[in-house]
Amino acid sequence: MTNSYTIIIDSVSDFPKELEEKYKVTIVPARVIIGSEDFLDRVGITREKFLHEIVHSKEKITTSQPSPKDFHDVFSKTLEETDHILYLGVSHKLSATFQNASIASKKFKGKITCIDTLSVSLGITVIAHHATLRREQGMELSPLIEEINEMMKNTKIYILVEELKYLLRGGRIGRARHVIGSLLNMKPLLHFVEGEIDALKSVRGVEAGYEAMIEEVTRDAQEF
Repeated sequence: MTNSYTIIIDSVSDFPKELEEKYKVTIVPARVIIGSEDFLDRVGITREKFLHEIVHSKEKITTSQPSPKDFHDVFSKTLEETDHILYLGVSHKLSATFQNASIASKKFKGKITCIDTLSVSLGITVIAHHATLRREQGMELSPLIEEINEMMKNTKIYILVEELKYLLRGGRIGRARHVIGSLLNMKPLLHFVEGEIDALKSVRGVEAGYEAMIEEVTRDAQEF
């Protein structure tokens, strides 16, 4: 495969703005809906503003994945300047984003490689950053894909939830569990298993949560 390729990700990756500009990574924005207002993520609303609204807004806040047409438009424009596209997508078990990208890619007959990273946020960022560095070093696409597949096997994500109200608001837990957990100061430690978020354990207090996370990361490091 050619080494003339462009890396595309979506805004769920949380890829830093400075790296986006430095390595010329294309980001397809999701949509953020706050009440009756509709924004393009990272375009019409900054991440800082989005997080502020989650904490302080009384409006209903939802997100929506890019449509197949959104991806088609980005792919079409990008292929005017490159031979191939490497798309690194959020886990298909969390969002229809990857499915929509795959649908759009079929219109371009072999010019787009779509990889489901089975990850999200920082997990995608780590993989995408590695891919950009390898591309800068002149690595062709085929060996890079092999490296990415190996990275995916070794990528671990842990999430400590400090505020249960966000799980309640998102429908992840019921009101009774929210009340009991808050009274007992319980903090869920979550992790990714084959592209899905799963509960690992619950601990009492944030400090204990970080200690539990460090234990898990240390154990993972010893296994590599």
